[in-house]
Amino acid sequence: MLCPHLLIFSTAIVYIKDDNLLNSKILFYSSLVGLSAFIILIYLFQHGGGYYHMDKVICFGKNYQDHMLELGDAAVDKPVIFLKPPSVVHQCPAWGNNINVALTGSETHFECELVIKLCKGGYKLNAEEALEAIGSYTLGLDMTLRKEQALLKENRHPWTTSKVFPDAAIIGPWINVVNMDFLDTEFTFTLDKLLKQKSCGKNMLFNPVELIVYASKHFALCEGDILFTGTPSGVGAVKEDSTGVLQIGQYHYGVNWHKSN
Repeated sequence: MLCPHLLIFSTAIVYIKDDNLLNSKILFYSSLVGLSAFIILIYLFQHGGGYYHMDKVICFGKNYQDHMLELGDAAVDKPVIFLKPPSVVHQCPAWGNNINVALTGSETHFECELVIKLCKGGYKLNAEEALEAIGSYTLGLDMTLRKEQALLKENRHPWTTSKVFPDAAIIGPWINVVNMDFLDTEFTFTLDKLLKQKSCGKNMLFNPVELIVYASKHFALCEGDILFTGTPSGVGAVKEDSTGVLQIGQYHYGVNWHKSN
């Protein structure tokens, strides 16, 4: 972490006791370094920008009935979990901005989802602890190589290679959670000005608290982990030079896809 190191460095210079070194210029420049580092830290914590403190990305599949029907999947009686590494996360730094992301594969599908960031971790959490662990939320895209996923399902293999690739987890800026009313807020995804997905969190089969409780039964959750909570119906493929817009309430951001090298 570069910024905290700069802060420590600047503080150390201020407290050098050698009068030949401790002069007005050193004080000025050390203070400037500290101030610059502080401003950078504030920006990163507020806007993301690719700097994360997280252990993993936890994704939940088959959490909207209408999406299972469109894919022809069987009903489930418990959440379906898969993981993505933090290295595939691409965050939009501010609401109203557009980001450019890589397009991988010949049939890359979008899946618009509510995404939650944990402010607390733990193992085998109860419902009250799980609720307290919900720190902030945003809207994101769980990108999927659909043909590869179908082949993996057919052969009863893990989905990993169809879910993990550059820019496979797209997220917006974080919104602090005050209460759980955000689950009543409609979210949408439009692609090239056509509405593709529309739903709200209350339509989930398993709500965020239930998802957190279930995941924590199997492995420890960490502060900063993010959860993709499942997608409603309307998923489909993106093409080179496609533009998507994700919106929840008054907040929105755009995504532009370009062919990866």
